[in-house]
Amino acid sequence: MDTQIQQALSRLHHQGQTVSLATLKGQLSSNYPMPVLIQAVKQYKQSPATVLELPLEAANNTPTAEEDDRLARLERQIEALTARIEHLEAKQR
Repeated sequence: MDTQIQQALSRLHHQGQTVSLATLKGQLSSNYPMPVLIQAVKQYKQSPATVLELPLEAANNTPTAEEDDRLARLERQIEALTARIEHLEAKQR
């Protein structure tokens, strides 16, 4: 099960809200195919404890300093390569 869906189910459960397609969709920031959401709601209703006990795959989404540095380097590389492409395209005209 997708981590974001699992986290949304957990939030609904801990807030005491009824888990339904509508409440689940309202908790999600991304769009998921309806069959995936239906399956998640069915799984939860059959065995809430089982769904809530599944290990969260990406519980810590906070980037580390190393990841931030790498991202900054990649962004600078993209900017430099984009500039080179624009320069080469301008030469061809």
